[in-house]
Amino acid sequence: MTTTPANTTCVSFVPIQDNEPEFGRWISIAERMPEPGREVFVLTDVGQRYIVALVDDRWWIEHGEIRGLVTHWMPLPPKETP
Repeated sequence: MTTTPANTTCVSFVPIQDNEPEFGRWISIAERMPEPGREVFVLTDVGQRYIVALVDDRWWIEHGEIRGLVTHWMPLPPKETP
């Protein structure tokens, strides 16, 4: 994974269960941050979307760089079981 510049302010970390109604709803980083290490969708101030994880107060992306500042996040849907 490569790192991108952090643009976050630590808020509270609230674990989200797979069955909670958070899926499909953008959550402002001002409201709360995702659980550390969990992959989530993020939305930036320039309209770009990425799948990233929050690690050591930084957004981590596997390939490339994040364009813009992260403003919102959304949990990934539950993984399908075979």
